Amino acid sequence: MSIIIGKVNCYYLHKIVFNSVSALTPVFVQTGNDLVLDANGADCSEDGVPIVWKLNEKDNLVILTCRKDGEPIVKKFKYENVTEITEKTSLKLKNCQKSFSGVYSAIRISDETEVVAKYNVTVEVSPAHLKVDSVLNSSDVCNLTVTCSTDHSSVSSSFTCGNQTCKQDNGQQTDTSQQGNVLHIYLSDESVTCNHSNQVSWANSTKKIELICHQNDSKS
Repeated sequence: MSIIIGKVNCYYLHKIVFNSVSALTPVFVQTGNDLVLDANGADCSEDGVPIVWKLNEKDNLVILTCRKDGEPIVKKFKYENVTEITEKTSLKLKNCQKSFSGVYSAIRISDETEVVAKYNVTVEVSPAHLKVDSVLNSSDVCNLTVTCSTDHSSVSSSFTCGNQTCKQDNGQQTDTSQQGNVLHIYLSDESVTCNHSNQVSWANSTKKIELICHQNDSKS
């Protein structure tokens, strides 16, 4: 047991070099739900090799060592109040919040480190914000440019409205991130809609074009 603990302390104090990388699995979860991440069958009971769960490949969450009877000894670090070990080596995140989003890795620590599981966790979507950048009115035409944004991305589009019709000058605009989030701005029922979505949730913001153009008239 003392040898295993010594190994854990040694690797904990020094930066881990990742010699193997498992496939990055995308996982989506709603805010407030629990999430269990499996270590793909990795177990310290057979060979005594410690297992570490890390966040974003730098922050230690949990270090698992095993007693002689095979039962794990759990030492928690970051998020200790909202993490739990289930089924000996699986990591449970309780009451997931947006700040929990990130890359979670399960690593076996021996002479060479081995990443046995790796997950890219996304906790629902951030609010969508629709901002009017510019409005230009003439006698029968209203031209406006708007920006649809979230915490991490944005997309802009222009619209031309007149004679009770509107068109989106550059067509529907979409931005897709590597985390599976989709930011979409489009024209619907004479309104501009900014929509932000992923596989588990969505958020949007809508403004009536007529109100945008009339408000600009009142300011001029």
